[in-house]
Amino acid sequence: MLLILILIMIGMSVGALTGITGASGVVLVVPLLTLLGLNFQEAVGSSLLVDVITTTIVIYTSYDFL
Repeated sequence: MLLILILIMIGMSVGALTGITGASGVVLVVPLLTLLGLNFQEAVGSSLLVDVITTTIVIYTSYDFL
């Protein structure tokens, strides 16, 4: 349960920082996930999966407005 709360806090803080600065979330997510015990490949893969899902949703939403 504690791990889930930590992951939620990481997600919220990364979302806020990337929204304010416009930086990529990968810069923050991968190091934080490796600190939580994931190996580098799992952290990068998780981050890329989130990027693909987000990009797909943005493309679909933008396509709806055309």
